[in-house]
Amino acid sequence: MIRCHNCGAEVAEVLCPSCGALVVKSADEIACENHPGEPAVACCVVCGKPVCGDCTTSADGVFVCDVPEHHRIAATWVPLTLAMDAFEADMVKTNLVQAGIPIRVADPRNFAGTLWFRPHLGVRILVERATWESAKNVISSFQLPDIES
Repeated sequence: MIRCHNCGAEVAEVLCPSCGALVVKSADEIACENHPGEPAVACCVVCGKPVCGDCTTSADGVFVCDVPEHHRIAATWVPLTLAMDAFEADMVKTNLVQAGIPIRVADPRNFAGTLWFRPHLGVRILVERATWESAKNVISSFQLPDIES
């Protein structure tokens, strides 16, 4: 494991689970979704979109893309866990929705700039800050990676 250069969290693969920063070797660059010739520096914590330094801003220590609504969402929604694939994300989503907890899913694999990194990018599950404890209890038996609130 290595430490994220932005927030100091432990990073197992390519994407920081806490802030969205990309921790990639220079030879393995992910392209910005808006500027395909530019390397991405982060993936939006709300939607997963890979963005370059010109397209991202930091909101409360996390990276957000150029969609204005995502700044508001990033202020009230927090990461709960990082699912390793779409199946695992669906399992978490189904259980949380059945428990009455609204969720958001940020999957960087939905963008062209991450095509070569599909096995190494997790799917971020976000919940409203007020529901974080309840959501954590619902998924406690799933043995998913922790993301600090």
